[in-house]
Amino acid sequence: MASIQAHLVVWLIKWRVKRRLKGVRNYHVARRILRPDPYRVPKGVRITAARVGGVSGEWVEGPESSGITLMYLHGGGYFGCSAESHRPVTTSFALHGFRVFAPEYRLAPENRFPAAVEEATAAYRGLLAVGIQPQRVVVSGDSAGGGLTLSLLLTLRTAATPLRQRRYCSRRGPIWPRPASRSGPMPSGVPCSTVRTSPRPRGGISATPIRAIRWPRLSTPASRACHPPDPRWR
Repeated sequence: MASIQAHLVVWLIKWRVKRRLKGVRNYHVARRILRPDPYRVPKGVRITAARVGGVSGEWVEGPESSGITLMYLHGGGYFGCSAESHRPVTTSFALHGFRVFAPEYRLAPENRFPAAVEEATAAYRGLLAVGIQPQRVVVSGDSAGGGLTLSLLLTLRTAATPLRQRRYCSRRGPIWPRPASRSGPMPSGVPCSTVRTSPRPRGGISATPIRAIRWPRLSTPASRACHPPDPRWR
């Protein structure tokens, strides 16, 4: 059951963001609406600009680290927001012990599909290239970042890139249809990037091993997992 704070945040987003986005057709205007108020980084959190795998982004590190690296893919409809706009999220993860890398993947419509997937893949491989073991890497995202997380996993699986095999953390992404079975129809309203197999552990998410959250089987072909991208962005 959602908390009172969660209901309040949803109401604020509907009032301050979604209400203003209604009817907007210019993506520049939409980007300005999605830009949040300035955020004061908590004391003890260090943010460092960096390039990983040729992709710009920023490291967000807290006062204590468990050695788990979290690559966080921000939401924003694939056309807006940034690592900076999502610092309230990434700093929270950092305060829970994660060493967070938030890539600034290329945005649509200036960059056509699959630019964001390519950037996320390059960033993940860049983490491995600097010596981080795949068993110590977690991928997460919100909204469009959740969908991008799943696309990244499918891409890595196809390329046989080393992946973390047992413990995985993903946040709810956009609502996409997915098949009820390998040959069945595609019902709507199912979040394809939600891969939790059991309830969230009490006490929130931390960088300690989360045994209740596992890798998805990823047995469904990518063409069935989600709708194809908007043809206007091709």
